[in-house]
Amino acid sequence: MFIGCILGSVPALFKKSGISRMRIRDVAWLLAGFSMIYLMSFLPEKGLSMTNTHSLLGFFIMAIGGVVVSIAFILPGLSTSYMLLILGIYESTLNAVVNYDVLYLLPLLIGGAVGTVVTARILETAMRKYTAASYMVIMGFVLGSIFEIVPRIPIGWDILACAIMLAIGFFAIMWVSKYSD
Repeated sequence: MFIGCILGSVPALFKKSGISRMRIRDVAWLLAGFSMIYLMSFLPEKGLSMTNTHSLLGFFIMAIGGVVVSIAFILPGLSTSYMLLILGIYESTLNAVVNYDVLYLLPLLIGGAVGTVVTARILETAMRKYTAASYMVIMGFVLGSIFEIVPRIPIGWDILACAIMLAIGFFAIMWVSKYSD
């Protein structure tokens, strides 16, 4: 159903792009966004897991991690939790939240705040100046994210159940998109 919801959002994004006829450059932007998300699934996990947050260098590295996580927070199709997993800091961040470890969370929060402001500004400018290209990249992000949430290929009667749920999700979002304007 969730995949159906994702696919159901694509026509609304396409409509907002203002593209009346797909051209090669539009497809190239779509593939660029798709490729970025798809290739992220091959990144090694545990990137920042060994960072000592109590040193100045560690603080700076974790702040950069906060920027990366904030980008995922702003852009559709990128999972914040998945970014934390890729960086190797999901468990430690979760533990820091539970235990109120401010020293661990502070660089993430600072980087997250800076990253959110900068990413939002960049996205706002791109959407204004390069509307079609921006929406095509975002559609690529959205479509590329599907591969990360597919638990397995259904078999047997699951195929029918999954197809029905996919259709329900798709048409529910299509209906909401139609009447939300």
